[in-house]
Order: sequence, then structure tokens, then C-alpha cells
Amino acid sequence: LAKELETERIARAEIEQALKGLETEKAKSDETLKTLEEEKKKLQEESEKMQAYARKAVQDKKKVDAELKRRLTGAKKLYDRELAGRKKAEASLAKLRKQLTEAGAKTEAAAKTALEALKEEIRDLEAQLAKANSERDAAEKSMSKLEK
Repeated sequence: LAKELETERIARAEIEQALKGLETEKAKSDETLKTLEEEKKKLQEESEKMQAYARKAVQDKKKVDAELKRRLTGAKKLYDRELAGRKKAEASLAKLRKQLTEAGAKTEAAAKTALEALKEEIRDLEAQLAKANSERDAAEKSMSKLEK
């Protein structure tokens, strides 16, 4: 009976020691789990920040693209206007040259009048061309600033 009691006492001591070992492992496991949960939370916060930055970058890109499109459209309209003005000027010059030739054949006085009209038209066209060039240069400056 004493031997059985001793064996039972030893078994209990081993069981208690095993329980203490398991409790220690459980405490370590709980601590590791807590650390992992904190890291998970930090990673989620960083992920949310990165997503916000990505959304802002997309919005900014859309704004820049819209501004670029607007400026390109303006530059194209300006170019088209300048081209139309040039064609009109060429047609006017051709007409005035024809008138000048016809007038020269008729009388010198009529030729002088046509020449003066031609000079006036040339001055007007040069002024229009200078204005169109300055508008185009301003549009190019704006485009280069936007591209930077």
C-alpha cells in the first residue's frame, strides 16, 4: 500500500509538473497571439493609408489628365483659328493681287488705291498673326508647366 501511495504521489507530481509546463506554453502562446494581433492591426492601418494614397493619386491623375485635355483642346482651337486666318489672308492677298493687276492695267491711280488697300490688309494680317502667335506661345508655356 505504501508503494502504491508513493507511485500515486510521483504520478501526481509528474502530472502537476506537466500541467505547469502546459500553462507556461499556453502563456507563451497567448503572448505570441497578442503580438501577432497587434502586428495585424498595424498592417491593416498601413494598408488603409496606402489605399488612401492610391485613391488620391488616381484622383490627382484624373485632374491632371482633364487639365491637359482642356489645354490641348484650347491649343488645337487656337491652331485651327490661326490656320483659318492664314487661309483667309492668302485668299485675300490673291484677290488683292488680282485686283491690283487688273487695276494696273486700267489706270495708275486705281493701282495705287489697290496697293494701299493691299498694304493695309497686310498690316491687319500681320497684327492678327502676331496675336495668334502670342496666344499659341502662352498655350505652349502653360502646357510645359503642366507637363513638369
